Amino acid sequence: MYHYCERLTSNFWAEPVNAITNVAFIIAAFLLALKQLRSPNNIAKYPDIALLVTLITAIGIGSFLWHTMPNRITEWADNVPILLFISLYLLSFLYRIAELNILVILVWFLSYHIFNVGIQYIFPANTLNGSIFYLPTLITLFIIVLYTRYIRYTFSSYFIKAVVVFTISVIFRTIDFKVCGTISIGTHFIWHIMNAYVLYILTQALMEKQDRLRQNQGVRALLRHL
Repeated sequence: MYHYCERLTSNFWAEPVNAITNVAFIIAAFLLALKQLRSPNNIAKYPDIALLVTLITAIGIGSFLWHTMPNRITEWADNVPILLFISLYLLSFLYRIAELNILVILVWFLSYHIFNVGIQYIFPANTLNGSIFYLPTLITLFIIVLYTRYIRYTFSSYFIKAVVVFTISVIFRTIDFKVCGTISIGTHFIWHIMNAYVLYILTQALMEKQDRLRQNQGVRALLRHL
């Protein structure tokens, strides 16, 4: 049994659309890297953001390998960068935007992963066509939206947009097998495109935070010299 509507054989290019649409992640990473490079010293000062951009590239490459040569190794190449991105982004959000102390960050971080592991044990891996893996992330995004709205965070619109797009993308990932008879290539490729946009939005939110912080520091430095 193949995982997606599009793959009917074991050939390298059996999933051309699913494979090629991974370029969306590369484009997202490229645009974010350009934005990062335009800000002096940001890569050195904010290594977590630079690593997030690198992980988006890795997600695109890993997913391409999985959709062209599905095996145990490429499955890890597909899944590990996603898990690393989610983990690092959660830490960066809790530290940079929520501005929580280390102990509270650790509690939230561990709570997410306990929830994530618990979901895997409670539900079979093929639940929602495998999209059950992303349920903890979707719920966490909803919590982030509520939190950023509660604290009246200037860039909360980024997270609102991200949760809406991510919800729709998960739906397209879930219904892939259900629409095989109607749409021969399925809908998994839409997940790639929309998910790349989600990662772009989320990383951009962190970049906007760092830029605003740098501007505020510049203003404070100017005022001290007046």
